[in-house]
This record gives sequence, structure tokens and C-alpha cells, in this order.
Amino acid sequence: MAEFRPGAGDLPVDMLPVDDVVDDEHVKGVKIDVEGMQMPVLRGMSKTIRRCAPVLWFELRPAKGEIEQPSEWLAKRGYRRQQIIFRDFLFIPETSA
Repeated sequence: MAEFRPGAGDLPVDMLPVDDVVDDEHVKGVKIDVEGMQMPVLRGMSKTIRRCAPVLWFELRPAKGEIEQPSEWLAKRGYRRQQIIFRDFLFIPETSA
């Protein structure tokens, strides 16, 4: 299991926000497994979330405290959390775009 942390290590990794990658395409669902970088990913796709209201499938590690912050951020945007299995959670928009 790898983990990315801003400023850690000496290998540069280029990252692009989801909003820049999908542009104006309609997105219905996204699987997110980013080992601790959930909030930068969510912030980088905030326009896509607002525009498309996709279902989001996250792998979150409860032991690392990864559930609360994305859950609260998404709840403010009209999403509810549903656990699938131990580390997998769906975030489902209350209304469809």
C-alpha cells in the first residue's frame, strides 16, 4: 500500500485536477483510491461535482482517519455516505444532475 503526501520524497509527480481532465464531459461515477489524498482530489474536481453530481466510490482507511473530512465536505454538497464493505464507501448525491 503506497501513500502520497505533499512534500514527501524527492520524486516529482505531475498531478492534474479532475476538472481539467474531464473538461465539459458529463461524469456519472468516479472510483477514487488515492491513499490519503482524498481532499486534494475532491477540491480538484469540485466543478465536476457541482456540474454532474457523479456517484463517488472511495476507498477510505478508517484507521487512518480518512472518513470524516471527505464525508463532511461532500455532505455540504448534498451527498450521503453508504458503506459497501470495510474500506469502500459510496457517496451518492441526494439529487441527480
